[in-house]
Amino acid sequence: MDPHSIELLEFKRIKEILKTYAASELGKGVADRMAPLSDAEKIAVCQEQTTELRNLLDARIRPPLSGVFDITEAVAATPTAGYPLEPKVLLDVGSTLSAAVQVKDLCSDLGAGYPRLTSLAKHFVKFDELCKRIAKTVDERGQVRDNASPKLAEIRRKIELLKKDIRDKAYALTQSPRLRSSLQDSNVTARHGRHTISVKSELRHAVPGVVHDHSQTGQTVFIEPQELVALGNQLDDAVFEERREVARILWEITKVVADNRDDIISTVKALAWFDFTYAKARYSLAFKMSQPTLPSDGRLSLFNARHPLLLWLSAEHEDEDPFQAVVPMSVRLGEDFDLLVITGPNTGGKTVSLKTIGLLSLMAQSGLHVPAESSEIPIFQNVFIDVGDEQSIETSLSTFSSHMSRIVEILQSADGKSLVLLDELGAGTDPAEGAALGTAILDHLLKTGARVAATTHLGSLKTYAYGNPRAENASVEFDDKTLTPTFKLLIGQPGSSNALAIAQRLGLPQQIASRASEILESEDPRPRELMKKLERAASEAERQREHASRLKKEAEDLRAQLQSELEEAKQLRQRISHEADQEIHSALQRAKRRIDSALNGLRQGPKVIAESAENLAGQIEDELQSTPLGQKHQQFIKGLRQGDQVYFPRFDTIATVYAIDHKKQTVRLKFGDASLETSFGEITWTK
Repeated sequence: MDPHSIELLEFKRIKEILKTYAASELGKGVADRMAPLSDAEKIAVCQEQTTELRNLLDARIRPPLSGVFDITEAVAATPTAGYPLEPKVLLDVGSTLSAAVQVKDLCSDLGAGYPRLTSLAKHFVKFDELCKRIAKTVDERGQVRDNASPKLAEIRRKIELLKKDIRDKAYALTQSPRLRSSLQDSNVTARHGRHTISVKSELRHAVPGVVHDHSQTGQTVFIEPQELVALGNQLDDAVFEERREVARILWEITKVVADNRDDIISTVKALAWFDFTYAKARYSLAFKMSQPTLPSDGRLSLFNARHPLLLWLSAEHEDEDPFQAVVPMSVRLGEDFDLLVITGPNTGGKTVSLKTIGLLSLMAQSGLHVPAESSEIPIFQNVFIDVGDEQSIETSLSTFSSHMSRIVEILQSADGKSLVLLDELGAGTDPAEGAALGTAILDHLLKTGARVAATTHLGSLKTYAYGNPRAENASVEFDDKTLTPTFKLLIGQPGSSNALAIAQRLGLPQQIASRASEILESEDPRPRELMKKLERAASEAERQREHASRLKKEAEDLRAQLQSELEEAKQLRQRISHEADQEIHSALQRAKRRIDSALNGLRQGPKVIAESAENLAGQIEDELQSTPLGQKHQQFIKGLRQGDQVYFPRFDTIATVYAIDHKKQTVRLKFGDASLETSFGEITWTK
């Protein structure tokens, strides 16, 4: 993509806005690196991921992204670093990997309606054991826990006992009649990690021990009494042992992190991408955006689209509804025309129209939804724009020269896969020469097959579209009564600059305005009348086209609704059929049990009667098995596997198959903590 055009379209501001919706620095980092793509498949995947996450938000499901940190640099350095990971860094590692586990579980359980997010879950590696180990080792303050190892717990108990013993002895010394007169006060203070008492400088020799510090006035010395030195040394040794044991514990976990470095980094990258997608979904939800379709035939269509930066600015004013403040525009290119010439008064929104087309194209190709009711945005290999007063002071170029230098660059690069946006084409020079130059530029761009939108004030360029079947006029609507623009884009008719009306409103003397009107009216009126007729015809054709588009959309919506209702009806029919099968199977099994119960008495009778009873039972079983429902049940039994879910009518419950015995024709079922063995005939299928 042309970097200068990306800058002019203020794509960087979109990235800054997007970053405000990310949950972590990881997501913000990906948003910072976001750029328009040119691969159709990658763009489609990004768009679908955004849509699926937006659907989650619409369903009030919030992804578990709290406690996510950028641990990439720390993890990447573990194999070569000469020191273990700090407890606080490990706490961030554990918190981030725990969030990754939760995100993976969420995506894995979403089901068929979320194929892109389900696929994204495959990029996460679960580190349950590492997370548990970190949680058992480091507490919420980022300190190694006492019970991180039995040895550490023992050392810290020893340290506490030594500290208590030293404090007790130190305070006992401050109360000693032998030393009391030599002390400044009875406080025990720590100096350089040792317990000291405050001694008057002139009496320092009265207290045997080690001097560790002096007061600023020099009147007090802080002495560690000799009675405490041995205990202090023991405490130092214990603290050293503690540091060594803590380092050993941290090194053990650091080694686990280092051994899994690649998987951790790839998981963090997947988490960063998920957070970035989450930011896109939140941005889409906040401004009622929609997923654009990506036609392969170069057709561009925006229906009720708004400039995203104007929406953002309006939303910052709490008393203002941005969707009322920002006027929507509808525009198309590449269907019945490839070039659109936009005319109308200054401050009418022509430049905003160009920037909206360009910026929404960049957003779509970056996997972002766009602020439009519906949109079709093709994949452009390049987007070019020349807009605004870019006069170069350094090179002493005039406004015209500056624009022409930029247009020359565009003409050298534009092709059939380009979107070209030109603001005030032909301005800054003689109107006749500007119009001729503008016409030649538009001719060239049409031949390249590029999609082009250009704004102009030159009257002769307004007629350009009438002689070119692949070109069309458009104008920004102007309210003649209030003399203000409405900012609505009207395709099919050129606009007027309304110079006289605006000049009068700004205070132009009446006699000058009247004279200008006389001069205008004295010109041959036939071309103007012809243009008005053409404008009316074009306007009517556009109105009819919009009406047809609305009818088509309504028909498509109705078709989609009917398709959905038909699918629901099919599912309902299947559900009813399934429930009926289950009910019939249950009823037959109940009847069979009653018949078996009745025949059991006959089986105990004389041999002839017993044989007859057995034959009757066999005939009943054969009859049941030969029915369509019976055959379906046999197929169900053949396909039965351990772990399958089945319906157990006798208890009206769903059970899990624990074991299958085809010889005995029995199955062992598990439901809850209970299990039992039953015959094949007692179970049926479930969904």
